[in-house]
Amino acid sequence: MYVAQLPETQVSKERVQALGWVLLAAGGFLTVVMGTLTVGLAWLLFVPQGPSPDFRFTGTAAQGLGILAFFAFLLSFGIASIVAGIGQIRTGQRNQRFLGFAFLVFAVFVIAGKMAQFYNN
Repeated sequence: MYVAQLPETQVSKERVQALGWVLLAAGGFLTVVMGTLTVGLAWLLFVPQGPSPDFRFTGTAAQGLGILAFFAFLLSFGIASIVAGIGQIRTGQRNQRFLGFAFLVFAVFVIAGKMAQFYNN
């Protein structure tokens, strides 16, 4: 039986380091933006009356917790991207563990979202 072999792709050390800088910048941006949003909107989620009747959170406590959990997920993913980017810059090699971890976290988040959706219905 013939099994097709995919060609090995070699990525240069310089390209991996350049991609590490991109990963570092993207992770830094994600961390700063999500940190700012979390701090800026947390008071709105915890103080039900809000600053005015027109500007308040009208969802349930579970919905507020879900929003903060999503923000925490994105914030932690940004921090992990920073760490992975620094590793790529220093070593010039891709970190397979980080890629596997990212896919695992994504899968857990999708499954948890589907479970929450199932139990809320």
